[in-house]
Amino acid sequence: MKTSNLVQIVSIILIIILTSVLTVVVAEKVLSNMGVEGFVSEKDKIDFDLIQAADEVKNLCPVMLDEETQLISAEALPDNEFQYSYVLVKAVKKEINVKETKKRLEPLVKQRLKTTPGLELFKDKKVTMLYSYKDKNGEFLFTLKFKPKDYE
Repeated sequence: MKTSNLVQIVSIILIIILTSVLTVVVAEKVLSNMGVEGFVSEKDKIDFDLIQAADEVKNLCPVMLDEETQLISAEALPDNEFQYSYVLVKAVKKEINVKETKKRLEPLVKQRLKTTPGLELFKDKKVTMLYSYKDKNGEFLFTLKFKPKDYE
């Protein structure tokens, strides 16, 4: 390929990229002037502090919390929600009573949520906390959900 052809192709690609970026910037400005704050609704925005907290947890994972529970991940979600994901390393969905396991864990997790130091970020931001559990084969078991009023 000739150098002049390559220069033309690169120039066209740069023009397309710059035009796209300029279009987004102008659209953001126009929408902002109309009272619309960006393309993402308030409901869908994820709090930066929650994203950082999730990243910190992810850096520690996987980690065994006790002989049966492994923390495998954390995620900041829209609607001011934060989810911890766990594996019950000795459980197989077909061999346990999922309803009973959930019923047994719910008050324990809720109490831990109320009393564990270092959760001020979640309390201050009134975050809905989700605790998702899978069995040792990765099959979903259940999710515990606690609204701020549940753990204040």
